[in-house]
Order: sequence, then structure tokens, then C-alpha cells
Amino acid sequence: MAYDANSKKRKSPQFPLVLYTNLMYNCHIMPKLKTHKGTAKRVKITKSGKLVRERAFGNHILAKKSKSRKRNMKTAAIIRGKIAKNVKTALGV
Repeated sequence: MAYDANSKKRKSPQFPLVLYTNLMYNCHIMPKLKTHKGTAKRVKITKSGKLVRERAFGNHILAKKSKSRKRNMKTAAIIRGKIAKNVKTALGV
């Protein structure tokens, strides 16, 4: 930085540092979000943009569950509402 001859105060630089960093690093663009890998392994996105997940409670202790209950556990479930918005954010969609 240069000093002014008449006063002992510092002069401001000719090219502002803030503007320089904005031009150089494109600071006005938001950073990319990382994909949450645990969510990515559990949820699939359909062509229409719906979120599909597997149902829980279908791995063990199946003897006491009825046939219809076990059959319904095999079908996929669609995530809706506010939770879908949170999951899409976690996936970076």
C-alpha cells in the first residue's frame, strides 16, 4: 500500500481487493452441496421426480406377521410432503 505525501494515512488501493476476489473466484455463486451418501443409497428418483424408498420391518421376525402385511412390505413407498423436500436437499436435487 502506498502512503499519501501530505498525510501519514494509507491510500486505498487502485483496484479494490473485494472486487478482485469476486471477479477471480466468482463469489456470487452459491457453493455446491455434497450428496448425502446414506440417503442416496436408500432413495431412488423416478423419471417424473418422485422419491421412492423401500419399506421397513421386512427382514426378520416374519412368522407373526400376516401374509398381506409381508406382501405390502415388498412394495415400494413414495416419499411425499416436507420430508420429500428435505430428502431432495440431501440428495442435491
